Amino acid sequence: MTAYAVREIEKVVEEAEAVAAEASVESTNMANSPVCAHHWIIEPANGPVSQGQCQNCLEVRDFKNFVDSYHQDDD
Repeated sequence: MTAYAVREIEKVVEEAEAVAAEASVESTNMANSPVCAHHWIIEPANGPVSQGQCQNCLEVRDFKNFVDSYHQDDD
């Protein structure tokens, strides 16, 4: 193997180790964070989306509003 090839392999190994270390930190952070059983309070429908906030953890997210176009006739 040439010296150039060895240097290139070493660079790839260093990059892979850095990615693995970052992934390890992220997974540790996720494992230590509590899981919330969300209880969403959603604003009334006014447009395509309504904002909701969890009463437990205060997370905020948008919820899509839609009108169901399917109507079942009572025969």
